Amino acid sequence: MDFKTALTELYLRDPAGTLPNALWKTLAMLDGMETSIDVRGGEVVHLEARKGRGLYVYWDLNGVPPDIDGLDFALLHAGLARTLDLEEFYVERYFRLVHRGAALEEPFLSAGFSFGDVDVPAEASKVADFINLCYEDINVSSSEVRSWTLSPAFDRSLWLWILEGDEPVALGIADLDRSIGEGSLEWIQVHPSYRGMGLGKAVVFELLRRLQSLAVFTTVSGELDNRTNPEALYRRCGFEGNDVWLVLRRRE
Repeated sequence: MDFKTALTELYLRDPAGTLPNALWKTLAMLDGMETSIDVRGGEVVHLEARKGRGLYVYWDLNGVPPDIDGLDFALLHAGLARTLDLEEFYVERYFRLVHRGAALEEPFLSAGFSFGDVDVPAEASKVADFINLCYEDINVSSSEVRSWTLSPAFDRSLWLWILEGDEPVALGIADLDRSIGEGSLEWIQVHPSYRGMGLGKAVVFELLRRLQSLAVFTTVSGELDNRTNPEALYRRCGFEGNDVWLVLRRRE
């Protein structure tokens, strides 16, 4: 069994427990990485992928943690880090949730608001400006937004605005990996002046509605310690799970 096949099989069994992001993203960056796989009796018991001093994939059937000595960077499930000494690392925590197509609420918008499709890539600059408006610590460029439309999981029907008149007040972007039927929510933003009005929930439900006939399951991840608590929004929309992933960066 080759590495990509083994990783895909594990991911389909347990998406949130196998990787911190959509499968296609990891598969796309495996070229040039040093991969190892251990299969016993036809069952995968260990997988890992490294590049330089970074660990990008690590899965172990028996929960054996990796040796992080000598690593500068690692993506690691929190369950595998319980016995590790992380004092020498900056640690960022991310939740990872899955939606299995449970009954969906009809997206609700108050009078004066409407859904509109993002004209991609023509509105790349508009999308970048909106994302930057919604974050204090993220800055994306129009060229970066255009690059998202070149990914194998791009689907223009999964880029949407909520508009008040002609002005965008919320944005939703999702990907679709048709090879395994995975939808993934990538960007859910609400204008700072319009938060607390249910627009984020409406964006999520509208994306799930559009994905309903296309995806077998949908994933989402986000900062666990974010003061806006995005995890609560996704749970209200039917996402489930208790997986937490760590991004480890060695302190200088």
